[in-house]
Amino acid sequence: MKVFKDYKLGTKVFIGYGLILILLVSTFFIHLVNLYWFQDHFEKFGNIAEDQMLAGRIQANLLESRIAYENFVLFGEDAQKVIFEERINKMEEFIFELKEGINNFERAKEINGIQEHASEYKANFNKIVEYKGKRDTLYNILQLTGPQMEANATMLVEESYSSGDMIILHNSGLVLNHLLLARLNVAKFLENNNAEYIVEANKNLVALEQSINVLVSPNNSPHEKELIASLKRDKTEYEEKFNEIVTVIEDRNEVISILKENAPKISEHVENIKLSIIDEQKTYDPMIKHEIQFIIYRILILSVIGIIFAVFISIRMTRLIVRPLKTITNTFKEICEEDLRTHFLVQLNGIYQGQATGETFNGKGKTDILLRVDGENIFIAECKFWKGAETLKETLNQLLGYTTWRDTKLAMLIFNRNKKFGDVLKQIPQIIQAHPNFVRQEGIDTETQFRFVVWHPDDRDRELTLTVLAFDIPS
Repeated sequence: MKVFKDYKLGTKVFIGYGLILILLVSTFFIHLVNLYWFQDHFEKFGNIAEDQMLAGRIQANLLESRIAYENFVLFGEDAQKVIFEERINKMEEFIFELKEGINNFERAKEINGIQEHASEYKANFNKIVEYKGKRDTLYNILQLTGPQMEANATMLVEESYSSGDMIILHNSGLVLNHLLLARLNVAKFLENNNAEYIVEANKNLVALEQSINVLVSPNNSPHEKELIASLKRDKTEYEEKFNEIVTVIEDRNEVISILKENAPKISEHVENIKLSIIDEQKTYDPMIKHEIQFIIYRILILSVIGIIFAVFISIRMTRLIVRPLKTITNTFKEICEEDLRTHFLVQLNGIYQGQATGETFNGKGKTDILLRVDGENIFIAECKFWKGAETLKETLNQLLGYTTWRDTKLAMLIFNRNKKFGDVLKQIPQIIQAHPNFVRQEGIDTETQFRFVVWHPDDRDRELTLTVLAFDIPS
């Protein structure tokens, strides 16, 4: 590997992947040549394989038709109905073709069973389509009647509120409440067909009828009488259609349970045919077993050699990539506060053209980072490694001591090493909020960035913006 020593990392990776690709292509072509040697023997399986293929196609179309029928039941899409009809018709064609080409008596019996259950399967699906049409019609009526009742009940509430009739207002509110509960339970039943919602919906409908009857009074205005009468009619229709749709869904579900039994029976007959074909294929095995084993051994040996070579190249590539990463990690293990401060100063001076300084006197001491633009301090920061809550409190006190009356923006850069970083992030806002100079927290910009407002140590009416940035340093 000394030949590649002076190459760039990208070139080395490219060469490594190229070698692996060449290995894969070479192995592929060698295997392809071996497969051609099977050609003469494959011809002997032609007729048997054709029958097996037809059986497989029957199974495939059965599976697709089952998926389409289940999607049709779940979503009611006409496209799924079309797919089901296409697949079931195709399956019937393959059944007929398979029946024409098989002379085996036992297989013929299995095919007759397939035809019988396939016809029943198709008929039951057509019933589900019919039930779906009935359900949709009843559902549309419910969707018209329900909102109409809700609108009339709402109108009663509004009119009684305007007229100051508290009795009508209370009772119309009950009507609206029972109506909404009834519609909710109806919707839940239509969604998951749970019988518990039928009971709840009927309870609400009974309560709704009682509430409507309570509304009837000799003092009702003509418009109120009209609304109450409309509510009675709509409630009767809504209840009738709901009971009808329950019956339709229950009948449909019964057909679905029968339909679910048809498909496995078809699959069982097809599987029996396929097993019969497999048994027939086994009669040819002694003729070609030795030659096939020889070719397989050769393929295995070549594959093992290829895998070993690929693993060797992969290990070399991994070392090439990991070595620089280890160097970076080791560098971070020995880094100190001064190094990190210098890192930030370089970045700031690249933006502010040398106006950021380190270990600069300001206020009552020397701050780690001071950014001064046009003679004014716009940023004061302290860099600290996390050593616990007391360290953070002392750093904040230290930072406040460096501020003058004109300073407005402060920052603490906290570096974590060998600690649970998540626990450190949880403690930071708690510690700052407990500080006597804390005013409020402005928000959390990111998981590792916090912003607070503290008051100036010499002037409680002067607020300072404090930003805390936390960094996790590799150990």
